[in-house]
Amino acid sequence: MHFNNYIFLLIAVLVAGCNSYNSNHDDLAAFLKQVDSMPSEDVEGVEKLAPPKEKQYTATKKRSPFADPLNYTILGNDKNKVIPDFNRKKSELENFDLTTFIMVGSLNDKEEHWALVKPNNDSRIYNVTVGDYLGRNHGRITKIDDYAIHVTEIVPLGKSWVERNSVINFKK
Repeated sequence: MHFNNYIFLLIAVLVAGCNSYNSNHDDLAAFLKQVDSMPSEDVEGVEKLAPPKEKQYTATKKRSPFADPLNYTILGNDKNKVIPDFNRKKSELENFDLTTFIMVGSLNDKEEHWALVKPNNDSRIYNVTVGDYLGRNHGRITKIDDYAIHVTEIVPLGKSWVERNSVINFKK
């Protein structure tokens, strides 16, 4: 016999095996008929839940919980000495939160040291030096190293103000 004959014989055997006999499934048909004839039970209703109470989110001006924490120390809070200058014209870099800044480089000559900073959500790079302001909390740059920018912020503490030192580290 040829190979084609074997395939034909195999298909014939498979088709013959698929033929169903009524006698083999009579018990299954009787069981299904019995189950269908049984009365169905009523299902108790699902208890309605009260709608959730709406709550207003009030922490919009605080640091995002997903932002990197700042490395800072709190200095003394002499009520008479620590007050931000509200009459000063704000720089563009004071529109960004201090936690969003990344130090991307530094430059120096014999007299002055500059740092290159970039806010996370901005594609521009800014050059800053000692005395410049950045961050939303009246942050003023006090020192620039090759790998860090030291900033002193003036933040509210109750009814008074307090200075807080922060560091923006160099990131590659």
